[in-house]
Amino acid sequence: MYRIILVLTLLMLSIITSADSINPLLFVNSSYPAPIGIVSYGLLNLSSDSGPYSISTNEVFGYARIDAIYAYNETAAQELNVSAWGVTLQQNVMLNISSNGHTHVYWLQNVADLNTSNMTYFFVNNVWNSTTINASISNSTLVGGGGVSGQGNQSFYSYAQNSTPYELPFVLEPIIKIAYNGSYPYVQFGYRQNGYNIFYDNVTILIPGKASIVVTGYNQTGNIPNSLNNSQFFDAELVFGGEANGATIPFIRMNSTLWSGYLNNNGSITAFPSFATFGSDTQENATNLKVTKEGAYALVQTGQPNYNETLTLSGVPPGLNLSSSNKVTPTTTRPMQTITQSAILQNPPSGTVGAPSAGPYLVLGTAILCIMIVILVLAYLRAANKGKQVRS
Repeated sequence: MYRIILVLTLLMLSIITSADSINPLLFVNSSYPAPIGIVSYGLLNLSSDSGPYSISTNEVFGYARIDAIYAYNETAAQELNVSAWGVTLQQNVMLNISSNGHTHVYWLQNVADLNTSNMTYFFVNNVWNSTTINASISNSTLVGGGGVSGQGNQSFYSYAQNSTPYELPFVLEPIIKIAYNGSYPYVQFGYRQNGYNIFYDNVTILIPGKASIVVTGYNQTGNIPNSLNNSQFFDAELVFGGEANGATIPFIRMNSTLWSGYLNNNGSITAFPSFATFGSDTQENATNLKVTKEGAYALVQTGQPNYNETLTLSGVPPGLNLSSSNKVTPTTTRPMQTITQSAILQNPPSGTVGAPSAGPYLVLGTAILCIMIVILVLAYLRAANKGKQVRS
C-alpha cells in the first residue's frame, strides 16, 4: 500500500511539474481547421511537450515566397462580410511592457490581405490588449495612424493601406520592430521591398517602460499554462488563414515557402529554434493546407495538415541581412505622431494591469497540498494497522 501511495505521489508531482510548460496540441485536432504556417511556441519538441525556451527581442522578420495561391469560400463572404477569395498571411507576436512593477501584454498583428481572384493586396495591422481576459484598448492608450474599433475586450486598434496589384511569384517580408519615443515604446509595422524597410504605421503605446517581443514555452497570457479560457500563447506566428472576422478559407491552389526569425542578442538575424505547423492565437483558419520542411524553409502546399510535426529551419532568406535590414525608405515611412503630456497615461487604466505571475505559486501550493494529503493517508493507514494489531 505504501509503495502504491508513493508511486501516485510521484505521478501527481510529475503532472504538476509538467504544467510549467505549454501544450498547444491540447487546442487542435485533425478534424478542426487552424491557421496554417510556421509558429514558434517556445518548445523544441511539440509532440512531447518538451524543451521549453524563451526569447526576448525587439524585431521579428517573416519571409514568404508565393508561387501559386487561390482560395474561395462563398459562405464566409455571405455570413462574415469578407471577400470570398480573401486570404491573409499573418505575422502575429506578443509584446510585453514592464512598467512600475506590472507587466502589460499587447498582441500585435502585421497582416498581408490578399484577394486571390483579382490579385491585389494590402497590409493592415491590429493591436489588442491581452494583459487580462477583460482588458480593453482605447484611443487614449495609444497613438498611431489608425484608430480603435469595438468595445470592451473586443476593442482593437487598426490601420490599413490601400490595395495594390501583385504578380506571381510574389515575395512578402513582414517586419515588426520595437523602438522608443522618449520613455514610451512604439511599434513599427512594416515590410521589406526592393531591399528597404517600409514602415507603414508607427504605434506608440502610452505606457512608459521596457518593451520586448516575447516567445516562451513556459506560460500563456494570464500566467497559467494550458488554460482553456481566452488565454493566448506567447508565440511568433507566420500563418495563412481567412481574411477577417474568424473566417475559414479552403485553399484550392497553394505553393509557397516560409521562414521566420528574430534579431538576437549579438545583433544578427536568426531563425527561431523550432516551429509548429499551426497557429492558435488568431481566429482566421485555413483548410486543405500542409506544411513540410524543404531545405532551410518550410514548404506550404495543399493537403492534409500534420499538427504533430516540429520543424527546424536555418539560414536567412536572400537579401535579409543585418546591414540591409536597417535601411529605411524615408518617403514611405509614416512619421511619428506628436505626443502631448495630456495624452500620457502615467498610471495604467483600470482592468489592464497584469497581476504578478501566479503560475509558480499555484504549482508550489498544489504540490504542498498533495504532500499533506499523502501524509494524512499514511497516518490513517498506520493508525488503522495498529488498531488491527490490538484487536488481534
